[in-house]
Amino acid sequence: MKLTLREKLVLLFHHELKDRFNLNDYRFKTTFAGAMLFELLEMKRLDIVDGKLVTLANSKGLSKDLKKVYKKVQAKDKPKKVCYWVAKFSENSEKYRKYILKKMSSEGLLTIEKKRYFFFFEKEITHLLKTDLRDQIVNELRAVLMEEKRPNYNEMALICLIDAADVYRLISNVRGECPKMRKKFKALVGEDAAGQGVTEALEMVQSAIFNSIIENNDSPACEAE
Repeated sequence: MKLTLREKLVLLFHHELKDRFNLNDYRFKTTFAGAMLFELLEMKRLDIVDGKLVTLANSKGLSKDLKKVYKKVQAKDKPKKVCYWVAKFSENSEKYRKYILKKMSSEGLLTIEKKRYFFFFEKEITHLLKTDLRDQIVNELRAVLMEEKRPNYNEMALICLIDAADVYRLISNVRGECPKMRKKFKALVGEDAAGQGVTEALEMVQSAIFNSIIENNDSPACEAE
């Protein structure tokens, strides 16, 4: 089964047994916003020029949620910095995430159940069905960070998201491995592992995600054009 980067992110961030995700909602929202941008960059619908996002081609053939993201970037009179868009899309990424969760449910990757609390509050609970796919993603990322596997774009993008959210623990439960993984990630960035010029774009989005998480969207630099 061919998975999108957003689907891989959901599988990776979801607890393999419990009906919850492995990180707080704010980090999830921010990294999910970054995943959408990574996909549009890979499809060459977006590009980064002088640290700012610009649209390429058109929105034809994009999924409903990615089309909305593309059109929001396109609608700006002047290009905005990457960190501006990460912060902007993280505000609404729960809506985009619900779209992808519904899609994954229809594909048999997870189930969605609505639970009511105290008779007034309703919450959607997800349960992972394809734990083998999650294990496969973890093993592929470990092969990149702990062995000598050359990363493809999706693998490098996922590692960027893991590094930005500082959740290497999701792919390691061995003491002392996480610092080694972080060091390997820096080395991969330095050697442009995802291809000529591609890693630089990934790193810029990764940096914007990291800053947004750390500064809670209050960075003046992210508001600048």
